[in-house]
Amino acid sequence: MHKVEFTLQAEEDLSRIDKTIAKRIVEKIEWFCQNTEHIIKEPLTGKLDSFS
Repeated sequence: MHKVEFTLQAEEDLSRIDKTIAKRIVEKIEWFCQNTEHIIKEPLTGKLDSFS
């Protein structure tokens, strides 16, 4: 399992957006941390392939 620590800037940014959306973002990040072993990773393609 992975751990994510939010920077102060990230916490400030989350506090500025709609609370429901901020909660969904945090819940999704927590889900990714708990399920990284089950996610099938695929290389980026097209305009995004330079980030691979």
